[in-house]
Amino acid sequence: MKKIAIIALNIISMMLPAALLAGEKQGVMAEYRAVEEAIRNRTRTRESRDAMLKNNIMRAMRVALERRYYDDREQRVKTLTWEALEWENPTSPNVYYVKFETFIVRFQFAKDPEFYIQSPIHEKFLVIDPALMKHEESDRTQNPAPAAGGGTTTPATGGSAAPGGGTTPAPTR
Repeated sequence: MKKIAIIALNIISMMLPAALLAGEKQGVMAEYRAVEEAIRNRTRTRESRDAMLKNNIMRAMRVALERRYYDDREQRVKTLTWEALEWENPTSPNVYYVKFETFIVRFQFAKDPEFYIQSPIHEKFLVIDPALMKHEESDRTQNPAPAAGGGTTTPATGGSAAPGGGTTPAPTR
């Protein structure tokens, strides 16, 4: 019985200081807002932003390759290095075009990947087919684009004005 009483007194003595110190305290909200403002306004160095971007793009490319080539993912991902990637983002800070070997992927992130750890919200994965690309190159050389100023569109007929003054009919659908 004495042992139970001693254990009960020990438990009560451990809980008593916590119960006396816990409770409502002024200034917690102000401290929270100060910490939140400091996090929001901190400046990041160019090196830390580049490292975050590198990690996000590498992770996105690795996951995209592993998802599409599950059976031989180790072989596909083995050669994936930052130096092997080519990338650009000409349209938006949240959209990146990444090329790796024979793959081109368009990654769209929810927020700027230089500042936040994240996965892309949308990706479009394309495989470069050399035969198809060769075929497109030969089409461009055989059928060059018309020279600038070679003809103007007439709004009434939808045809184009020929240099001799006549119009060519609009194509039918």
